[in-house]
Amino acid sequence: MPGIAADLLEAGLDSPALIRLAGETQVSCSADVEGLVGRVIREFCLPYPFAENQAQLILSRQIAREVIAGDRDPWRAANYLEKVLWGRRPVNPDLETLFDLNDELEWDTEYKRYVPVTTADLLDTFARLGKLSDAQIFTDES
Repeated sequence: MPGIAADLLEAGLDSPALIRLAGETQVSCSADVEGLVGRVIREFCLPYPFAENQAQLILSRQIAREVIAGDRDPWRAANYLEKVLWGRRPVNPDLETLFDLNDELEWDTEYKRYVPVTTADLLDTFARLGKLSDAQIFTDES
């Protein structure tokens, strides 16, 4: 967490608890900084603790942004979100679309669509997912 805090400072975020977290040197487990991490999150006006689905949505949004920036392969990202992060439990329409597109190329060759069209659909879906606001994530009851 201190390394992540340092990266956040370098990216332009700033708060007293974030500065303190970046300077922590004696961290051997998450419990050592859990209270400080909570303070950092609250200083950015986000609820803490938050639900697992909300944490997964934050990570999904970040992955979507990396896909749109060209830093991640869209098909591998879709597969990771579906199979590893969510386990096929979409909590919003964009994730459901993403998982359907991902499955379309895997399970039935008879129904495959032309790959460039499907890739464009996948990128459009990642773009919508990447635009999720904190308010949308934290007001979601799922």
